[in-house]
Amino acid sequence: MAASLMMAPGWAQDVGEVKVTVVDGGSGQGVAGAKVVLLRLIPKYSYSNTKIFGAKPGAGGEDPAAEVLAALTGDEGTVAIRVARGAPVRVFVEREGYVQYGMSFETVKSAEVGESVRIALQKEGMMAGRVVDADSKKAMAGLRVTALLWQAVGESRALFPGGEPVTTDQEGTFVLKGLRPGEYVLEVRPARPEKFLDGGTAEEFRALAVRAYGRTYYPGVERVEEAPPLTLLAGGEMKGLEVRMRPRRVASIRGRMMAGEDVTDGNMGLNSVQKQGGTTSYSTVMFAKVEPGAWFRLDGVEPGRYWLNGSAKAGERTLGAFAYFDVDDRNVDGLELALSGGVPVELTVRPDEALKSVWAAEQKLRVGLQPVGRMFTRWDQPPVEQGEGRFVMEGVQGGAYKAWARGYAKGVAVGEVRYNGKVAPGGVFTVEPGALAQKVELVIHPATASIGVTTKGAKAAVVAVREPYDREDWQAEAKSAECDAEGRGTISGLLAGTYRVLAFPAGVAWRTAGGVLMLEAAAKVEVGVGASVNISLDMKRD
Repeated sequence: MAASLMMAPGWAQDVGEVKVTVVDGGSGQGVAGAKVVLLRLIPKYSYSNTKIFGAKPGAGGEDPAAEVLAALTGDEGTVAIRVARGAPVRVFVEREGYVQYGMSFETVKSAEVGESVRIALQKEGMMAGRVVDADSKKAMAGLRVTALLWQAVGESRALFPGGEPVTTDQEGTFVLKGLRPGEYVLEVRPARPEKFLDGGTAEEFRALAVRAYGRTYYPGVERVEEAPPLTLLAGGEMKGLEVRMRPRRVASIRGRMMAGEDVTDGNMGLNSVQKQGGTTSYSTVMFAKVEPGAWFRLDGVEPGRYWLNGSAKAGERTLGAFAYFDVDDRNVDGLELALSGGVPVELTVRPDEALKSVWAAEQKLRVGLQPVGRMFTRWDQPPVEQGEGRFVMEGVQGGAYKAWARGYAKGVAVGEVRYNGKVAPGGVFTVEPGALAQKVELVIHPATASIGVTTKGAKAAVVAVREPYDREDWQAEAKSAECDAEGRGTISGLLAGTYRVLAFPAGVAWRTAGGVLMLEAAAKVEVGVGASVNISLDMKRD
């Protein structure tokens, strides 16, 4: 056990492989010529569509430690890619004629080196139609059209983009491609503005009344609850859709961004906040430069909840601020953001008592804070390493965060997070800028337990979630494994604790298969350090 926890020189040369099988979601047959991209999640836990879907077969070459590796599946739809151990792996798949949009769970999976991953692709569908004025029937160009797909989230459903949005042409026509099967709502909204307007005076703003074409859903309703669902089959086509829009009163907002010191390079962002089921999503309405201290204005703001954030440079430092507010059809005045430099937070990674004797000081650790309930912004600075597992992150604003650490040896994991000495359930805590200290400890525990699962004579995906879990996003921390043809599989690399364990038929997109109620009804298993527990499970089919 001690050897497996040491970060000896040359550890990155420990090479395994990830075997990926790509099949047609309808026929179950292997898909030849599919591009499989493996992303090793270093040096940061993020990715871009450009990096992933721009990778050409052969990317990474003969270097298994490359961040991005890409290859094509063979005649049976299978490819094995050699990859260095020591970092999580995310698998992406791209094939012409099949759905391939962003973070589609049909085409993206997380895996450990040495795993076999099976990914089912869906034939892409399309929607086409025209946007017109409801009274004059005049074609409306330059509007953004998005197909929103209903998906299971928590105990309910939520709408997410099912494909890339498109802009209507001079004839008002649109064609949406790359859609996966499901129930859709068609959304049409004005193009994003390019800049904030001069805010003018308070008297001028009070007299302002703007009428414009606002967000509309097919066939011509203002509320998403009134929009009829459009059912698209795998590979199906829907043509002749007509969306009829009418001008109406829309709100304007006015505000300013202030700082107590000389600042430059001011930027302001406005994001729409949508809560659906157990999730919160942020979509950018506007992002542009603003002059600190000057009043700005933005017209055509739809009813809903919004997140306003600003940043500016004070020498080498980045100052930031944010605020939430609600909008109906009335104007909103007096939005003010007071920029601040935040507070420095000290993050320390240390082993628990059981690991102290085998913990190697030269481990290449990476740590960070993930904002909870908001997006990353310009003021979110990366932590700076101080040595011996200690990091300092400057400019941290108040609010909820989740701490993470990576880069430690195999066989261990973050078992506990403490903020100013108090345990943070699920690693989530709230930074209080006025606190006397800002210290976050990430305690590393052995991750050597395993759960052996037997399903009833069938291949399956088995999933384990450690308690306590995030009710709104339990899938994020799930560990999974594939069962063989006899229904046997092992979920390894687990911390000691209590787990909820489920099994799904092979190929099921289990990350969107159901909500937390299903998880709470799952088998409950307790494992100790280094222990192995065996259980039998029935598969979840809905």
